[in-house]
Amino acid sequence: MLAHGEQAGLSRAPFPCRVLTGAGEIGAAKRLQGAAYVRHGHLAPEALTSEGWLPWHDQVEPGRVRWFGVHDADGLLAVARKIAGTVSLPPAAPAGISRDRLVEVSGVAKADHADRAATLHVYRGIYQDSVRRGEQMWVMSVIPALRATLERVAPGGISFGQRAVRVADVHPQVGPDVVVYPAWGLVDGFTARIRAAADRESDAGRRRFLLGVADFMDDGIGG
Repeated sequence: MLAHGEQAGLSRAPFPCRVLTGAGEIGAAKRLQGAAYVRHGHLAPEALTSEGWLPWHDQVEPGRVRWFGVHDADGLLAVARKIAGTVSLPPAAPAGISRDRLVEVSGVAKADHADRAATLHVYRGIYQDSVRRGEQMWVMSVIPALRATLERVAPGGISFGQRAVRVADVHPQVGPDVVVYPAWGLVDGFTARIRAAADRESDAGRRRFLLGVADFMDDGIGG
């Protein structure tokens, strides 16, 4: 199944993704996230907590959060989290979506030295976990650069709102120029929609790339 994925420069190794457990692992994920916010100019270093975490890190009850991390031999490369519970349905949500099967995907970040592929491995871990847990829909808030990446690698899989929202309106510590777009995606049929987008492509290289992404996301899902 992974033949297209290997052609697209993706493979299962060397970035296995798993759920992070314990205070040490989750604390390291929060530090990586905080460092990424500072590196990208979204937050001043002094705004982080003494542990190096985002100042709003404790606004969600720990029991509602599942942290995911990608490692190599030297340590943590990329992280993200899923938040369950009181997540609002996006305006474009189709009928039949249950709020208790809706999750927010947030906190996506990578180490400065990490390959961008590490982030895609995090998304695969989240996607496969959602399939196994019977979750129906993701909601997200994505910065413009991440929106461009998701539009490139998952056309049809993720939808985006057209109106940008200032993060400082929610978190005043963030710079006034930082904006995000609302985004959402249905878990069921996620990779099928990417393959459908590939079938519509006239460029053979682009078509192979998208088929590779879909194969990569599905690889090992039965394991």
